[in-house]
Amino acid sequence: MNQERLVRGFQWDIARQMENVDFMLSLIPKYAAWGYDEIYLYVEDAFDYPSVPGVGRKGALTPQEMETLTRAAERHGMKMIPIVPLMGHTAYLMKTPQLMQLAEKRDESGNPLQCGQICPLHAETPKLAEKLLRDVAPYCTAGIVHVGLDESFEIGTCPKCRAEVKRIGLARHFVNHILRLHEVCRGLGLRMGMWGDMLYYMLDAIPLLPKDIVVYDWYYYPFKQLPKVELYNFAGVDLTGLLTAAGIEVYGCPNNGPFNKEPITPFIDRLENVISWWRYCHRKKAKGILITSWSPNRTSPELNTLVDAAAASLWLNPGGTNPEKMLEQGVNRAWGARKPSVAKLVAEVEKYQYCGYYRWQTYDNWRALANGDPVTPFRREEKHFQNLVDRAEAEQTSVPFKNILNIRHYIAQKDLFLSENSARIFHARQCLAQIFRARQNLAGSQRTSALACLQKIQTSAGELLSANRKALKSTRLVWRRSRSITEKNPTEEMLQADQRKLAELEHFLDQAKKDLSILWKANPLTGQWQLLFWVRTTEPALQGAVVQAPDEKGEWKNIHSVWSLEFIAEAGNAKADFNRHHSVPMEWDGLKKLELRLGVRGFGRLEIYGLCLTNGVQTLVPQQLVYGGGTVENMEAIIREDEPHAVFGDRAPCEGFPPIDWTANRRWVDIGFTPISKADSAQ
Repeated sequence: MNQERLVRGFQWDIARQMENVDFMLSLIPKYAAWGYDEIYLYVEDAFDYPSVPGVGRKGALTPQEMETLTRAAERHGMKMIPIVPLMGHTAYLMKTPQLMQLAEKRDESGNPLQCGQICPLHAETPKLAEKLLRDVAPYCTAGIVHVGLDESFEIGTCPKCRAEVKRIGLARHFVNHILRLHEVCRGLGLRMGMWGDMLYYMLDAIPLLPKDIVVYDWYYYPFKQLPKVELYNFAGVDLTGLLTAAGIEVYGCPNNGPFNKEPITPFIDRLENVISWWRYCHRKKAKGILITSWSPNRTSPELNTLVDAAAASLWLNPGGTNPEKMLEQGVNRAWGARKPSVAKLVAEVEKYQYCGYYRWQTYDNWRALANGDPVTPFRREEKHFQNLVDRAEAEQTSVPFKNILNIRHYIAQKDLFLSENSARIFHARQCLAQIFRARQNLAGSQRTSALACLQKIQTSAGELLSANRKALKSTRLVWRRSRSITEKNPTEEMLQADQRKLAELEHFLDQAKKDLSILWKANPLTGQWQLLFWVRTTEPALQGAVVQAPDEKGEWKNIHSVWSLEFIAEAGNAKADFNRHHSVPMEWDGLKKLELRLGVRGFGRLEIYGLCLTNGVQTLVPQQLVYGGGTVENMEAIIREDEPHAVFGDRAPCEGFPPIDWTANRRWVDIGFTPISKADSAQ
């Protein structure tokens, strides 16, 4: 069956990570050879807007550099579309003091608050939009300028906007902003592009949209029939079908790389996402497909490019939609002819995906794995990546792949180190407790055992330091291949912070060897105590678990906050099952009551269970559980591990715009631990 030709675009996110111009220029002829038609540049403050001084950040593209990229694309038959966000994701504007007045959020006195969204009704908003879009208009060679509008969750927050929403409804309020921007674009001789996600929550806006706009419908997990909506607990919605039926051009938008802090691309998962969109776009007669790239600053853009090269098989080798075969063809396009075993090696990196906020904790929170769980899964993960590193040395892969793989292996080594050695601290404390309680003739052997634990930790720390130095060398090498020297390397910052933690740990171990009682104190691997609890998600939505403690004024302050989002393909199902064992360090002398608050933010339901407090020797359950607010079922079950568990929250909505406040607990329980004896607190 003959299919309509989809326009093929790819995107570089230079707002979150600037690549140097020479690197981008080197890729343009490759993308042209792979059959791409359009380049999208997501810019925010990565362009030095002549009409709005101060918005462009240090190292931003100059107009001359943007001209160079645009003309290079034209010479290779590709068009350019800049993306300039003009509702959500506009914190880049409000960092400029004179533009703070545009903030959507206000305090009680009406003063603007730092936030991620500009007010669509502010008198200066259309004027600013006109200046920004006029500055990028010369580079809009496809005749389109993209104004973002995605994830505008603070919509209708300011008093003026709130009043308009009450009067005319959310859809009309949103469409009015679209119409004002559309008028600006039309005045510049351009069509307006926008992301489609906000339309999921106000489908009644679709008939009100200008017919000449272009909507970019995005969803980043594989799907069988329809893309899904996270805020509706991953329910399928045929937005592209509704838009094309209304006479509006649509691009389907998969993702080619890691999410947020993910260090390496799950290649097969991303290709399956591309394939899903390819089929859906053809089925719904979409205009094109845009393969997006987001926040690649913890990986190499050359690995994202590998996905784009593999995706090109959909039109260069029509009829084949096997992701493993596409990856093999992509490897050959991007890296030159390689044996099939190279693509198989590349595909194996996603056996253990380092994704989701729970896993990302260990980037800077070394005590997140002090939960007493078995270390075997971490040993398997480390062994897997050691094997891949060894094979990559023998295979003809690529420089960025080998070095990013070294970094991923280090992360596996680090998580194993944290899990294994926090358990050793707890074991050493158990030995110390036995010395305290035992007869004199047993004290010597327990002391020897405790010192042996400390020596094992010290040896393990030395091995991690060696791995750290190797990973540091790798991240610097990859960075120099494509990145602007003015940009910060977050992986390098993490590795250097780990070196400081290792030095801190070395000092602690030296002190503890001289005086074992120091083991009861907080250290880089454990707190004095650890608050443990399980969080289970069976109905994924936007939920996060928060632990709070009162400050000296009695105000509740966050000491732990982790979103339950997983960012893997299985998470994009309305029914899933993820169990995460949270561990929160507590500095508590045991001599006075410990008061805590456990809350949930966002919306959707979380099961929470198995809550206790431990120092590795004693395990305490709260003596006080007081309902705080919101929907909490089976509250008393929070301290048990068997089902039914305590359930926090309500089911995610299936229509309309959900009420979102990322800063406030929507349901919570207050928890109290009573003081323990002075003798026990000394342990």
